[in-house]
Amino acid sequence: MRQHDSWKTWKTAALSAVIIFLAVSFVGFYRWQDPTALHIKKYIKYNILHMLPRSSEGEIDGLEGRIRTALYVEGKKTTDIDYDESKSMERAYWGRNRTRLYAYTEGYTMDFPPKTQFDVSRCASYITAVGDGFCFTVSLEHSPYMELTEEMTNGLDEYAPEFPYEDGVDQYIGFYQCRFLLNDRWQKNNSVIVTPVETFDACGHKGYVFHSVIDGVTSGEYDAYSYLFVRLEDQEFLRVIVKYDKANTELRDSLTSLFDYFYLFEPVGESLSLTDYAPVIPENWSEETDELYHQICESEEIRWGIYVDDISNTGIQNKVPELEEKLEYPFDVILTYVHATQAFPKELMETCWENGKIVELTYQLTENNNSDLTAHSIMLDLYRGEGYDAVRNFAREARLFRHPFLLRLCNEMNSDWTSYGGINNMADPELFVNVWRNIYEIFEEEQVDNCIWVFNPNDRNCPPSHWNEGCNYYPGNEYVQIYGITGYNNGTYYAKWAEEWREFDTIYDAIEEKSTPMFERFPWMITEFASSSIGGDKAAWITHMFEEIDNYPNIKIAVWFSSADYDVDGTVARPYWLDETPETLDAFRKGLH
Repeated sequence: MRQHDSWKTWKTAALSAVIIFLAVSFVGFYRWQDPTALHIKKYIKYNILHMLPRSSEGEIDGLEGRIRTALYVEGKKTTDIDYDESKSMERAYWGRNRTRLYAYTEGYTMDFPPKTQFDVSRCASYITAVGDGFCFTVSLEHSPYMELTEEMTNGLDEYAPEFPYEDGVDQYIGFYQCRFLLNDRWQKNNSVIVTPVETFDACGHKGYVFHSVIDGVTSGEYDAYSYLFVRLEDQEFLRVIVKYDKANTELRDSLTSLFDYFYLFEPVGESLSLTDYAPVIPENWSEETDELYHQICESEEIRWGIYVDDISNTGIQNKVPELEEKLEYPFDVILTYVHATQAFPKELMETCWENGKIVELTYQLTENNNSDLTAHSIMLDLYRGEGYDAVRNFAREARLFRHPFLLRLCNEMNSDWTSYGGINNMADPELFVNVWRNIYEIFEEEQVDNCIWVFNPNDRNCPPSHWNEGCNYYPGNEYVQIYGITGYNNGTYYAKWAEEWREFDTIYDAIEEKSTPMFERFPWMITEFASSSIGGDKAAWITHMFEEIDNYPNIKIAVWFSSADYDVDGTVARPYWLDETPETLDAFRKGLH
């Protein structure tokens, strides 16, 4: 009996010692401020025990079940709970019924379906939210207009007469953001079914919503889109685009309810875009193609190029030689355009190669030279999985040419003047990315080894929206080898649309500031540029351009667009001709030499 009591006493003492040891260890671990220990403690609290930080009080109202949370700092998911007002930050809460995002840097909170995951690495443009069978893109936008304007009123009457509006912000949403989607002719020509616009309440904020279905999608991509716009303060609004399968009517019908808990607050931190863009050189390039590319990259002098009207015939035969004689300079690069209905320009390519010139071949997915933007869109056919036979034939002809050339696919896609642009193809840059990658892979399958790919957004977005930033159309490192930039001095003919005279350095300083953080590891080329003569001294502009262009060392090629833009009545709106006057030609000749 005494032996049993002794054993019991020993066990009690041992257990007490273990408990005391664990308690002391826990207190010590809790007080330990080593960075590794802090990280472990946060992981245990927020990922294993699913504890919420004290700052979450009130942020989880309405969420059900056991709630998990994570903080995104500088675009990366972390267990940190400390707020740094100098950084980009967002927090997600996952409940049984909904997922909630607090976009601290953007200054709003909204709900998403359960189990949504977020990509906030590009919150300067938009936030992406994905889940089982859906994808959200959310961006904060700004309307340049507050008051009603005659131009937008007339535009809505023509394109989207059913869109309700009260002020210039409403008009901007209806006309600049939705005028193709809501246009009956565009819908019919592209087999897209769109519901009427409805209004809804988002916690006291006015919202617009409509839904669309792309008929005949067989490519495995989403075939249903919903568009939601929420008016915020002054000229700000939230744009939400949702992609899903058309059979998911439950998601479609529940979208406005996600705004039952929608609030604005003072933003904290700075928005950013985390990118790691750098060209991946194709392994299948011919020796000649690889040599040309490296010559372009390593060159310390700019190669100059030219475009003239009727370039494939009288242009290359007569006009270009005449300009070269007057300038006393042989152009290195010839710019040409080919539409989707046209064949590979073999004769022009051969002529240029024989004369020591590189061709910048602009391949545009348009049937009508971008003249009717409500017409049939080849881009949407390709998204459906149709029409790639023509692309394959084009690729085969490109391979047979044998010599290297620059392929600029669908330039200025962040605009509203191209048939393949984002705004008139479901207003979704990812659709463009999808098609670009498919075309690139067809060229790979056809063993095209002489093609250097040029990615070329316009210097300004039209519409001027965050979701429409040129970088959002970037297809990926393995699909691009040259970064193309386009910035014109358009002159002042369209002053009513806020066009103004812009000097060369004004244009390209802005391009460099915006593009360098993302594309500094690429060789750059000005794929086309020029100055109008309406609104200023064109010859002086050219002289100033030559004085400034060496300040941009990434630029390896610059191509002058010696033609013009015309108004609807045939009036020359932007005269870009290089030899418009003896003074403009002389200024260019002096600059070259």
